[in-house]
Amino acid sequence: TVKFVELVDDSRCPEDGNCAWAGIARSKMRLSNNGRNSIVELNTNQSERAVMFQGYSIALRSLTPHPSTTAKYSPSAYRAVLAVSRPKR
Repeated sequence: TVKFVELVDDSRCPEDGNCAWAGIARSKMRLSNNGRNSIVELNTNQSERAVMFQGYSIALRSLTPHPSTTAKYSPSAYRAVLAVSRPKR
């Protein structure tokens, strides 16, 4: 089971902005499997997108909504798209 716990930080460039750096978003996830639990942080930075848990790779593929200079989003508006796979041995 994977549960989106919270958006920790979002410094991504707003969709309607012009930035020199793309920025990153950090999210906290609760992972559970066979009675074992772990809280992990996944972010949109390519090198820190995935974690291993109980033999599964869990990777953050996208996080929406993207920041905007004209809109504010409630924490419940955020959605994470994850890829869960079991690497071949």
